[in-house]
Amino acid sequence: MALKLFRSTEFAQSRNFSPGRQRTAIHPVWVVVLLSVWLALAGNAVLWQSIAHLPELGTGAAWWMALRVAVLIANRPEWATAVFAASAVGAIAVPVSTFATPDERDFILRHSDASLLLMQRCVAGRDLVAELTQSHPALRSARAHALELEGLPDLRGIVCLGAGGTPAAIEDWEAFLGRSAGGADSRIQAIVDSVGPDDDGLLIYTSGTTDHPKGVLHAQKAAVIQSWRFAELLGLCSEDIVFTA
Repeated sequence: MALKLFRSTEFAQSRNFSPGRQRTAIHPVWVVVLLSVWLALAGNAVLWQSIAHLPELGTGAAWWMALRVAVLIANRPEWATAVFAASAVGAIAVPVSTFATPDERDFILRHSDASLLLMQRCVAGRDLVAELTQSHPALRSARAHALELEGLPDLRGIVCLGAGGTPAAIEDWEAFLGRSAGGADSRIQAIVDSVGPDDDGLLIYTSGTTDHPKGVLHAQKAAVIQSWRFAELLGLCSEDIVFTA
């Protein structure tokens, strides 16, 4: 499917939105950002190795650059680990709001060509797995690692936090992590090493208030630059502690 996307990566080269040459010293906030990225990647090595070990999805660095990984998880540590893990192997993370209706969820999954869905079962009294199964009854009888849904033709795998009692085609989070028990081989490390800041890395959808949500494709570096600009705007330094929700 041809994606109808707005490119937003150009802002990173803009004089107004990128660090100027006059800032030659390392800003304290950079230390925080870089340390956070390092900790996230190191702490989520198991998850990105698991993603890269998926035999039913494909192999090769060029293929991984086209993979879309949808993340239907609320504000919890696993959301950050999922996004960092997908980015580490060069895949494009596609956040899906837990407030999305079933129709909005399916539109994003179809439009983004998501091949893998990382999700949680329940949030705010809603059973997201039950909603997904109600929209796609074939999910109840689908076999593990052989997912084929007519309404979501590109989706090949679903991994869920708290997957007990869910259909066999939905893999438990811990079982999924167990796929990387053998560690990262040289092929996977080569994929990780090939990822660059200008590669596509994040596909964010608008709220779709007046029409279907619009996909906005960002480069890998966009989130880091935005964090830098946010810290600059608020005058944050390395001693500051920031709570977000």
